[in-house]
Amino acid sequence: MANYLILIDLIDNNQSTFAQLIGNDIVFTNNNVIKLSHEIESYDSTTGHLVAWMKIPSLSSTVNTSIYMYYSNPSALDQH
Repeated sequence: MANYLILIDLIDNNQSTFAQLIGNDIVFTNNNVIKLSHEIESYDSTTGHLVAWMKIPSLSSTVNTSIYMYYSNPSALDQH
């Protein structure tokens, strides 16, 4: 399957403490640390509630796909 869209909806207390106030430092990567296209629909820095859409270039029906989320870079520019 190619270009699969995934909805991320999570609450992370660490995010509310360490991510930038508007979430500009939030980025998603694959196993090879290649940045994945994403769009943040909403982010609440008080609660750490993130709603974002991410595009996965390909998904296998037989092999697990790992996705990594990074944040806590105060000098990061907008990662969208």
